[in-house]
Amino acid sequence: MARYRPLVFCLALLGLLTFASCGTGTAPAPAGLEATNSLPSIFELDSVRGVSTAGSLERLGKDYLPPYVHNGTVNGDDMVLDSSPGDGDEHTAYAVYRYEGLTGKRPQALNIFADVGGLEQHYYVGLANYSTGHWEWFGPSSLPEFQIDLHENYSRYVTALGNMYFLVICNGGDTVTQHRGVLSYVDGDDALPGVPTDLSATDGAYSDKVVVSWTAGQAATSYEVWRRPYTNDGQWTLLGSTETTSFNDTTAVAGQTYAYKARSHNSHGYSGYSNVNTGYRAQEQSACPSEESASDGTYIDHVHIVWSGIAGHIYKVWRIPSGGNDFTLIGTTDSLEFDDTSAEPGVTYYYKVILDGHDCYSADSGYAAGQQDACPSEARASDGTYADMVRVEWNGVAGSAYDIYRHPQSDQGEWTLLGSNHDLSYNDTTAEPGVTYYYKVMLHEHDCYSADSGFRATQQQDACPSEASASDGTYSDHVHITWSGVAGSTYNVYRIPSGGNDMTLIGSTQNLELDDTSAVPGTTYYYKVILDGHDCYSADSGYAAAPPEACPSNAVATDGTYTDKVRVEWSGHAGSLYNIYRHPQSDQGEWTLLGSTHDLSYNDTTAEPGVTYYFKVVLDGHDCYSADSGYRAAQ
Repeated sequence: MARYRPLVFCLALLGLLTFASCGTGTAPAPAGLEATNSLPSIFELDSVRGVSTAGSLERLGKDYLPPYVHNGTVNGDDMVLDSSPGDGDEHTAYAVYRYEGLTGKRPQALNIFADVGGLEQHYYVGLANYSTGHWEWFGPSSLPEFQIDLHENYSRYVTALGNMYFLVICNGGDTVTQHRGVLSYVDGDDALPGVPTDLSATDGAYSDKVVVSWTAGQAATSYEVWRRPYTNDGQWTLLGSTETTSFNDTTAVAGQTYAYKARSHNSHGYSGYSNVNTGYRAQEQSACPSEESASDGTYIDHVHIVWSGIAGHIYKVWRIPSGGNDFTLIGTTDSLEFDDTSAEPGVTYYYKVILDGHDCYSADSGYAAGQQDACPSEARASDGTYADMVRVEWNGVAGSAYDIYRHPQSDQGEWTLLGSNHDLSYNDTTAEPGVTYYYKVMLHEHDCYSADSGFRATQQQDACPSEASASDGTYSDHVHITWSGVAGSTYNVYRIPSGGNDMTLIGSTQNLELDDTSAVPGTTYYYKVILDGHDCYSADSGYAAAPPEACPSNAVATDGTYTDKVRVEWSGHAGSLYNIYRHPQSDQGEWTLLGSTHDLSYNDTTAEPGVTYYFKVVLDGHDCYSADSGYRAAQ
């Protein structure tokens, strides 16, 4: 599919119009183009009465209307439009064309035959609309054939002199080769049917056909459907006729993409062709089920079976209990999943999914959880972790129904039902800050439950940030800021460079930490963490290490200190990546990479006892290093 890149023009209307304006066609006014004073006024174009040339309704790309071409070059019968940037050039390219001798005629459709320069390139078509006085835009299109339906609004485009004007345009570095434009029309007294619109073809939805459908053309009694291979040189072939607005192409070769179009018919003749759309028939074998998976105790009331295939085909699901003798058909579906609600809890079954009418299948085993597995256990209620809620979690079986109850710690009265869900957690947002509650989680309609106490933090007191700390050169790519507070509250983090005047908001978070990745290495900043919507804050200064300071120095390798290793240490910045190399003192060959670390030390446990080595510590991606010799003590 072509990317959508809106194009906004300011069209200079030279003549009767004195300012730029934009058309309002079936496409949005093309946006993103720089203003171009070379695009002509539509009134400037229509200065002479056209004369039909032997009834020809085809305009080759080379047959543009002089002098209205911009960044275009004639190549044989074609016009090559290239909007690649040039010195002082606008990044647009277009050519204007004229049809003549249309007085008393009714244009039905305009077909543009053009090739774009790449998969993600496209073009627009502009029609001179003399009802509005502006260009009207259609597109974008990247197809080799682009049709515009004119039968309902033809009067907008034919001038009093019997002319009709269109242009093909591209921008932003796109190129398009305009081969020709073909206009179909009828005499004013004929009642030909309207062009079918919104044609679409299925993309692999069926393995036995491609379904082509469209919106009916006005006064149509039947339709012809045409097809060609989706290549620029493919030939159109008539597939057949239908009186409905859909057609099943059962002759398509599986896996091959085709282009489709249709046209209307009635007693007066044929309409122009519809838009072109592509479609293909799925490979037959892709409908065979595969990768079947049956749930293992995930649900207490069913086993969920899924598989790969093609939705719309009929699949039969069979089952046999572990140790059983015969498979039993438990259901039929045209989707790619099935719930076995008749499975006995705790019993393992083998499931087989078969494509109806075929021998291919896929199988797996699964079981429904025993009822006792769903009873909640280990209920946990948060103790002041959040300022806006108490979070209750428990162990059980997701998909089972759980009821959550609460009463204050000081109240021995009735439990209050807070709510129910099928998850293994619940957020109590109605708890009063600072009040401790007892929570009870019960399996719905069962007597088993689990309980715990918890409370919601006091927003103003507990959530205010304190003990803010910003790292001082610990990292070369960021400053790490942490503080105390209540996770779940919203904190805004501000920054000001040393000697600066104004604090700048650099981020918001509901965590108790933030990484300032935009800090300039070596620059000291003051950071302030503010509880959102409150005046309380905490502050500290910090800085990111400058990259030159990360270069290793003062490398020291131990000389017989350890019997199991040589320990290498150096100065630098923790968090930077260091590569450690080694070669024997007696060997002048290549260095050997031992390993990498973000620390400022490394233990070489592969060194031979009593052998002296040279060690080299290199900052990853840099040429700076530090070296020393050392050895591992003999045992």
